[in-house]
Amino acid sequence: MGRMKDWMMDMEEDMAMAIEYGASSSSDVLAFCRSRGVTDEKFIKDRLQEWFGPGDEITVDQKPEPLYDEIPF
Repeated sequence: MGRMKDWMMDMEEDMAMAIEYGASSSSDVLAFCRSRGVTDEKFIKDRLQEWFGPGDEITVDQKPEPLYDEIPF
């Protein structure tokens, strides 16, 4: 169970990274995720629909904040 959850979390991180890099549709996100490793297309499509609603277009109203302003030491 732990490895499956880790894999799902990795896919969600890849999806978020694709959107940060400018993916504007679910097919863009899928292509990015495929390039990063083994993916579950149904999981990605379902999660994108949960995040952005029905449809293929992804619109983000605000720019993502950087992960770290400075090194957190």
